[in-house]
Amino acid sequence: MDSDQNVDVSLIISQYPFIGFRDFRALLRTGDHADCTIVCSGEEIRAHKVLLINHSQYFVKLFASNWKENQENRVEFADVDPAEMKLLLDLFYSGGGTWQYPSRDIAMNVRLWILADRFLVDMAQQIIAAHLNDLLMDNEEKPNASDPEILDMVFSHPVCANSIIGFIFSEAACFVDQYLYSDRVYSDKIRALQSKHSMLGQTMYEWCKIYASCASEIESDDENVPDTRLVRQRTLDARLFGPHGRYPEETTIMEGLIESMGHQTSPVVMGKLRRLPKCF
Repeated sequence: MDSDQNVDVSLIISQYPFIGFRDFRALLRTGDHADCTIVCSGEEIRAHKVLLINHSQYFVKLFASNWKENQENRVEFADVDPAEMKLLLDLFYSGGGTWQYPSRDIAMNVRLWILADRFLVDMAQQIIAAHLNDLLMDNEEKPNASDPEILDMVFSHPVCANSIIGFIFSEAACFVDQYLYSDRVYSDKIRALQSKHSMLGQTMYEWCKIYASCASEIESDDENVPDTRLVRQRTLDARLFGPHGRYPEETTIMEGLIESMGHQTSPVVMGKLRRLPKCF
């Protein structure tokens, strides 16, 4: 293929159906056979169009255009951290294996979700949302998610604030504010963020109403900390799965996500989703 011409996306995908099932990380590390360059904050990353367009609608549009970046096979992002881009690309090159990123780093999860939103990588957003939903089921993780800097990052991004991510983090903030901390300084920081981000205030209030209306279902442990997991999960399942409703108790978030997406997702993506929970 002449690299100076536009890429026929549908033709490439049909010619390389195996790209969703092989680990291509060695190509990302070495840059062998690369046909484009991504420059993030001055650092060059040699990449492969076929893998970029298989995961990112941004790159689908870019490489099907007459834009300068496509003609020169070089695209620059002065405001993208190269380390974060490489983590996102790890998913692209994983071939349905494990996505290697610091999945317990809550702030990194948010940054990668926002980066995936920018590059229109729906699968990454879905995986991160499902993972954070599971991770923040643990009350011990909720104070970490309620860090004012993390909440500010979530709710400063309009798409993130209005997504399931915003709803997950507002639950953590509500729980910590209502049940875990009596720290006035912390509460004042949360109140200040509620004033700054109306969506945070609205969704925290919504969670307070949900827990109040389901008080009979909520028991407390020996330290008088409420166990809200059942109510939380039922509420978030409805947001994650929509009309598909509640899944059986033994069904994990990721399995439910796969089931809910099965009728509209390609076999390649489904294969990746089934393998990715191993990284969590």
